[in-house]
This record gives sequence, structure tokens and C-alpha cells, in this order.
Amino acid sequence: FFSAILTLVLFLNIIPAAKAAEGDTGKLTMTADNTAVSHGETVKVTVASRQAFTTRGAGMTIAYDAAALEPILTDSTAKEGFQISGPMTVNGKTVLRISSFPGEEGRTVEVDEPLAVLAFRTLTPGDNIKVEMTAAYLYDENLSEIGLLKADPVQIQVKAVAVTGIT
Repeated sequence: FFSAILTLVLFLNIIPAAKAAEGDTGKLTMTADNTAVSHGETVKVTVASRQAFTTRGAGMTIAYDAAALEPILTDSTAKEGFQISGPMTVNGKTVLRISSFPGEEGRTVEVDEPLAVLAFRTLTPGDNIKVEMTAAYLYDENLSEIGLLKADPVQIQVKAVAVTGIT
């Protein structure tokens, strides 16, 4: 009887510990300031983290449809110590990179603090134009990998601008 009670108590104590360990792994997020825009308008995608961390090295790859979106690097920003590079082609996809290089002093990121805000001009109308994180590598001050999950994709709808007349 006591063995059964002790086993039950131990089991019940393991469940909260497993849930806490699960919560230790944060998630990178991507959000758009507007997911329904007209052709020619600008949309800004913010990359942030739901977990605070300090990093000495990071790299995130953000893929987008180059036929539908054009990055505006002059209107894009990155947290101090991070930089935005690209566009470039990686595995057949057009991407931007957000990175902070190893060897630099540690960079502290607060919960929901933007790592970067990427500005895109819409080029063609379409439904479900995707901006997605295809890779994310973050390293702590000892250059050990930080367990953060990639962000879910952002879907953008670009409406055609209706003709109001011909002159």
C-alpha cells in the first residue's frame, strides 16, 4: 500500500517538472503589422522571442516569395548587435538573414523584444503569401545552443488595387 502511494506521489511530482522543462524552451515569433494589404503597400514583419536570453551568436533565416514581396532594407531595423543581410538564395529560396556573430560580447534579449523588423513592399496581388523562418540558431554566452523553436509562418493577403477610371 505504501509503495503504491509513494509511486503515485513521485509520479505526480514528475508531471509539473516535465511541464516546467517544456516551458523552458521558448519560441521565436513573427508577426505582421498588417496581413491584408493592397498592391504596392508596405508590410512590416517583426521577429521576437517569447523567452528572455543572452546570446553570443545567433542566426535566423527568413524566406519570402520574391515574386510577391521586395525587402526594403532602408526601412528594416535590427536590435543593437544584430544585423540584417541579404537578399540571398539559400536552398532555392530567397531569404534575409538576421545574425549576431560569435566572439562579440553577449547580447541580452528581453521577452517580446524585437530582434528585427523587416519591411517588405508588395509587388503582386495574391492570397497566402508566406514569410517563414526556415532556420534559427542561437547560442548562449558559452556558445552552447539555446533551445528556441522557430517561429510560425506569417501569411499575407495582397489585394489588387481597383481601377477607378481611365484618363
